[in-house]
Amino acid sequence: MGVSHHHRVLDLDDSQHAYTPFLSLTQRESEATTTKPSSVLNQLGTFNGVYVPCLLNIIGVILFLRLGWAIGQAGVLGMLTIFFFAELQAVLTVLSASAIASNGAMRGGGSYYLISRSLGPEFGGAIGVQFYLLYASGVAMYLVGFAEEVAQTWFVDSAWGKKWVVVTVASTTLVTIVCIALIGAHAFSKVNQYLFVVQFACIAYIYQVNCFLIGKSIPVGSLAAVVTACVIYISLIFLFGASFDGVALRTNFSFFQQVGPTPYIIITGILVSCYTSGLGALFGASRILQAIARDNLFYGISSEVFICQAAWR
Repeated sequence: MGVSHHHRVLDLDDSQHAYTPFLSLTQRESEATTTKPSSVLNQLGTFNGVYVPCLLNIIGVILFLRLGWAIGQAGVLGMLTIFFFAELQAVLTVLSASAIASNGAMRGGGSYYLISRSLGPEFGGAIGVQFYLLYASGVAMYLVGFAEEVAQTWFVDSAWGKKWVVVTVASTTLVTIVCIALIGAHAFSKVNQYLFVVQFACIAYIYQVNCFLIGKSIPVGSLAAVVTACVIYISLIFLFGASFDGVALRTNFSFFQQVGPTPYIIITGILVSCYTSGLGALFGASRILQAIARDNLFYGISSEVFICQAAWR
C-alpha cells in the first residue's frame, strides 16, 4: 500500500506503519526556526501572545450578561461548585497542552499542530477541521451579539428595523476584524492591548458599583490567565450574591446597566468582549487553516492557493 503525501509530510514510519511525532519533521522545523531571530520566532511574547488573548476569551460577554442570572438560579454555593469543576477542567487542559507544547518546536495551528504531531494526521486533520468550524461559527456568534447590543442601545426605534441593523453592524464589524487579521500578528496584539485595558476598566467599574475594594509563554501565560479569571469570577460571585436580590438576578439580564450611574460603561464592556472574542476566533481559525494547508492534508487545500504567507508576518 502506497503512503499518501500527507503521511510523508507528517513522517509515517513505512516499516512499522506508526507515526513518529516530534522526530524528523519537528527537527527540520526546529532547524529552520533556529536560523531566524528571536523577534521572528516569538512575535507576541507571553503577555500579548498568550495571557491577553486567553483572558479576553475567559472574561467574555457571559460575565456581563449571564453571570448574575446563573447566580440567581444556582445560588452562591451552587455557582461556586460549578465554577470549581469548570476551573479544574481548565487547569488540567492548560497543563496537558503546556506539556505537549513544551516538548517540541511550536508553529502556527494551535490544537491542530499539537495533535497532528502527537497522534498523526488522521486525528490532527479531523480535529483541526472541527476546531476551524468552531472558530468560524464563533466569529458569527460574537459579531451577532455585538450587533444585537448596538441595536438595542442606539437603534431601538430605527426605521430599518432591528434585523437589518444587526446585519449591517455585524457585517461592518466583520470587515474591520478581517482587516486587522490581514495586517498581521502585531496589529492583532496592539488592538488586543487597547481593548484589554478598556475591558478591565469596565470590570473595575463593576467592583465600584458594588462598593467593594479590593515563563515559557504557553504554560505561564495560560495559567496566569486562568488564575486571574478565577479571582475575578469568585469575587464577583460573592458580590452578586450579597448585593442583589435573587429574583432580580433571575429575571433581569440587564440589571447591571440599571444599577450604576450610567449604563454605557457596562455596554462598552459587552461590546469589547464580543469584539475581542470575534477577533480572536477569526485569527485562530485562520491559523488552523494555514497549518492544515501547509501540511497538504486535503485535496484542493494547499498553502500556495489558499494561504497568503505574507499576511502573517
